[in-house]
Amino acid sequence: MKLTEMIHQTVLAFEPKRHPVYALTALAMMLIALVALAYLSGSGVASLLRPLL
Repeated sequence: MKLTEMIHQTVLAFEPKRHPVYALTALAMMLIALVALAYLSGSGVASLLRPLL
C-alpha cells in the first residue's frame, strides 16, 4: 500500500462528513509523523520518501 493510500484510508475511517474534527486530527497526526520520519532520516530524505510515494 502506498503512503498516500494509507493516509487516505486513515482519514476516511473517521468519517469526515460526520466527524470532521477527528478526520483532520488523524490527517495532522499522519503528516507530523511523516515530517518526523523525514527529519530523523537526515540527508537521505529524498531517497527515503521516493519509494513510499
